[in-house]
Amino acid sequence: MAITPLRNRLPILARARWLRNFWLYRLIWTIALHFDVLIDLTLQAVRLRFPSQAGPDALPFLGQERGIIRGRAESDASYIGRLLRWLTSRARKGSPYALAEQIQGYLAGWSCMVRVFSNNGACATKAADGTESFSFSGAPGSTWDWDGDTVDWSRFWVVVYSDSGPWTLDSAWGVGPETWGDGGTWGSDATQSDGQMLQYLCSSQGWGAPHAVCQQIIISFDAAQFTPFWADLPDGTWGSWYKIVGGVAVPSRAANCLYIPGVA
Repeated sequence: MAITPLRNRLPILARARWLRNFWLYRLIWTIALHFDVLIDLTLQAVRLRFPSQAGPDALPFLGQERGIIRGRAESDASYIGRLLRWLTSRARKGSPYALAEQIQGYLAGWSCMVRVFSNNGACATKAADGTESFSFSGAPGSTWDWDGDTVDWSRFWVVVYSDSGPWTLDSAWGVGPETWGDGGTWGSDATQSDGQMLQYLCSSQGWGAPHAVCQQIIISFDAAQFTPFWADLPDGTWGSWYKIVGGVAVPSRAANCLYIPGVA
């Protein structure tokens, strides 16, 4: 709603005989100007509280206040929509679906499915279109078993599927440009800042449950990988990078993934 500045109303008041004095009119006009500035600043301060009314420059501050991290390539419209839903999102904080939603928000612009596995084998899936599903099987060989420890119930693992972006497989360390301190990660074109942001989102300070600890964040480049009840799930030997088979050390984890340690 537009507000007519006070100084624009003075010509109407100037019809009064006592305001026809030139210097008195200028004095009142100056006072009105200061009130107009005060009113304008007050209106701007109020609008800054509303994402749809605030300008793009205010969005980072609103996101920081509401704990909504902007995506690496997220548009203003998409980010404003998530900021407007912050109360609903915060009410679900700690659930695997809320965590998956924030990861997908950070990866806005790409169709990324997210799965969250618990230590007992339960799997919460949020598809790229937002569809949520849950699966669980306690049958040996068809459930998630990272390192054989079935007692530590508070652990969970997050699988982010990047089969259609934003990341792709890259050369291993020592092959091509991959070296120490290049700002990237080994085996993919994801950056260290991407890994740090995912760690934050999965932590209890971000969107993880306060009572739970993210053991590992796995970026998978195969949409068919880690399907609940399938044989490609961890078999109890993935806690270490390698296992001994016939006296020889061999990789224990799937090679077509990027593994990022979780933080509490």
